[in-house]
Amino acid sequence: MSYNIRHSDPGKPSIVVDDGDLNQETSLTFIGKNYNQSYSSIIGENFLHLLENFASTTPPTTPTEGQLWYNSVENNLDGGLKVFDGTNWIPLGVIKKGRGNPPPISPSLPFKNGDLYVDTVSQQLHILGDNAWTLIGPPSKAVDRTTAEVETIYDLGNEPRLVLTLFVKQKRVAIISDREFVPKTGIDGFTTIRQGITLSTTKFQTASKINKFWGTSEKAEALIVNDTTVNAINFLRADAISTTSEGINVRNNNGLSIGTDLSFSIGIDANTNGPLIYNNKSGSNIIFRLKNNDQIKNVMVIDSRSNIPQRGCIGINNVAPDQTTSLDVVGNIKTNGSLIITGSNDSNVISPEIPALSIPNGGAKIAYSLSVGSNLSVTGTSTLNNNVTIKGQLTLEKTTGDLAVILPSSNNINNIGSPSFKFNTIYATNIEGNAISANSATRLTNGISLAMNSNDIQMSPVTIGTAETLSVTLAPNLNPQYVYEKPFPTAKALLNSDLILISRKANNDPDDNSQTLVKLTGAQLLTSFTKSIIQPGSVILWPNVSSIPPGYLLCDGRALPKQEYQDFYNIIGGTTFSDGGILKFIIPDLRNNVPAVGMNYIIYTGKT
Repeated sequence: MSYNIRHSDPGKPSIVVDDGDLNQETSLTFIGKNYNQSYSSIIGENFLHLLENFASTTPPTTPTEGQLWYNSVENNLDGGLKVFDGTNWIPLGVIKKGRGNPPPISPSLPFKNGDLYVDTVSQQLHILGDNAWTLIGPPSKAVDRTTAEVETIYDLGNEPRLVLTLFVKQKRVAIISDREFVPKTGIDGFTTIRQGITLSTTKFQTASKINKFWGTSEKAEALIVNDTTVNAINFLRADAISTTSEGINVRNNNGLSIGTDLSFSIGIDANTNGPLIYNNKSGSNIIFRLKNNDQIKNVMVIDSRSNIPQRGCIGINNVAPDQTTSLDVVGNIKTNGSLIITGSNDSNVISPEIPALSIPNGGAKIAYSLSVGSNLSVTGTSTLNNNVTIKGQLTLEKTTGDLAVILPSSNNINNIGSPSFKFNTIYATNIEGNAISANSATRLTNGISLAMNSNDIQMSPVTIGTAETLSVTLAPNLNPQYVYEKPFPTAKALLNSDLILISRKANNDPDDNSQTLVKLTGAQLLTSFTKSIIQPGSVILWPNVSSIPPGYLLCDGRALPKQEYQDFYNIIGGTTFSDGGILKFIIPDLRNNVPAVGMNYIIYTGKT
């Protein structure tokens, strides 16, 4: 006799199991009454299949609606627990996992909205909604670790501090904390964690790149300049008076501009590349003002309103300089150098274009030499306490009576000319006094007789009369015995004191055999002889360093200026170096190479 097995849904027909038979309308096998074969294995398999949810890579046959099937396929996307909806096997709403991004929605991979997917590589969770996958988190892959994480960091007192750490590619870039503390275990880039946001001091990209806040800061207690923290109070402000205890450097040629219209500037001139002080306001001036004992003084004014084209005028202690001059001084002018006037006007002509020296009032005192390139006109008495050089003409104008215009300071004490600096010709109507010496004269008051009273120099007597026109030639001759009878000097005397007369042709004319005498010292003769046979760079032994011959130097390794000893350097050569801007070279040092005590090596430079 058969029996019926009813579904949970009463609307579904019952399953009829015939007597003595097996019913396999479903994935389970139902045993009929009076089944005469062994059926214990059938019952056991039914229970096992239910226990494992029919785990298999293929779905169970003849499934019924609501039946579970665990797909054990290795593809994790298609595997897992599924339920039969009467038509298809539908995956249950469980978390799927795979390596990589979630797969696209397709009939072969039947996902439902609300399903979850885990990327086992990036460790990120995705959810399916509106047939599209959405990343839940974390926002970056685990291998990148670019995220914000809550951390517990212990301080030096072993107290746990809860912080929020910002990671970028595994690196701590910033830590947010509600208090300041020092980590117990060192954290790279965070020696101290400040209250608020602390940026890492680690330079991640290059040694010159540091972590910064980019954007506009409404308030900052300090700024970092060249890796140095500078307090905000040390920066100049544009909206208030600022004071700095340090200098200000402007690294451009435009320099510094001052004034509400920025008309005054200090910079670098574009043409000369030199310093420039410039007032750009037309008709303006520049005032240099000082204060002393609570008194303000305008010490110098540079005024642009000059009547001289292309020029301004300068006032010293004068706030309103004369615009017809270039320099208007109130007070004394003192200089220890020269006052050079290059104008061509006479002193009685004052022209703005051609300057001259004019002193309409007051006097002038000159303590040293006065050089006058043209005429010197003096009205009154002039007393000269020192030298006066006149390159032009000195005109002495007699005023009244027999007044002399050139007077000595006292009688018989001053000279006109000197033994070293003589006048070429003196033109005068009368000269009163004694003539001590003269090379020639046109007339003598009394006749004279000239004779040579010497055994060494011979000359026939000459008588000079009182003729109006007179010309006398003196012809002394040197006595040969004067030379023959002189002893030969020692080498030392020859070097230091003796004078030598050499007879030499007076000129290069082959037809003129006249001779002249040339005076040489012993040292000059030796030097001339040395230059003819000894070349610069020659080294000789010398016994006495205190009497080294001219042109020689001790071989002691000294430095010589190359320009002064150029010919000497061209022969010996060597490495040059700069000493105080002077190019020098080293001569040989042979002090440790002499063959005997008291001897020295000296080198000939060719320079005397």
